[in-house]
Amino acid sequence: MNKTALIAVALIVIAGGGWLYFNNTVEPSEPEGVVCTADAMQCGDGSYVGRTGPNCEFVCPEVEEGTREVTLYYYNSALDQGPGGVQCTATGLVAVTRTVPTPITVEGVVGRLLAGTLMPAEVAQRIETEFPLDGLVLVSADQVGDTLTLTFDDPQSQTVGGSCRTAILWHQISATAKAFTGAAEVRFMPEELFQP
Repeated sequence: MNKTALIAVALIVIAGGGWLYFNNTVEPSEPEGVVCTADAMQCGDGSYVGRTGPNCEFVCPEVEEGTREVTLYYYNSALDQGPGGVQCTATGLVAVTRTVPTPITVEGVVGRLLAGTLMPAEVAQRIETEFPLDGLVLVSADQVGDTLTLTFDDPQSQTVGGSCRTAILWHQISATAKAFTGAAEVRFMPEELFQP
C-alpha cells in the first residue's frame, strides 16, 4: 500500500470517528415550549380540562350568559375514615360544581342535590350519594339573618334510620345550602327529619 492510500484511509477513519463522536455527544436542540403536568380540573359544566398554554393554566369553557355555577356537596366515604371505619362526618364531603340557569333559588340548588345526579368522572372518583330519596321534597327555604330554615315533606320517612346515614344526608344538604346562601346555620323542619 502506498503512502497516499494510507493517508487517505487514515483521514477517512479520523473523519468517521469525529462524525460518530459529534453525533453521540451533542444533544439535539429541542423546540422551545412548556410541558404541563397531566392533572385535571372539573369545570362548572361537569367537564374536565387539563393544563394548557405557556403558563399551564386550567381553562374552562366560558359560562354562558344567563347561567351561573353552583356548588353541590356529595360524599366519599374513603375520605372519612377513622378508628373503626367510616366516621359519618363532613370530612367526607366532596364539592362538585354545576352550571345552572339564572335566576336560581336555594330551593332550586338543593333540588339539584336531591336529584342525586353524578357525572361518570365523579363516580369514578368514588363520589356517592343516596339521593334521590322517594317522596322527599324541599317545600320552602326561609333565611332570617345568618339562619336558614329548610322545610321538607318526607311522606315515606326516607330521612330517618341510622345515625351514620342521616348525618351524611344532613351534612350534604347543609353544606350545599350554606355554599349558596352564605348562611352560618341551617335548620331542618319538621325537627324529626334526619334523625336516627
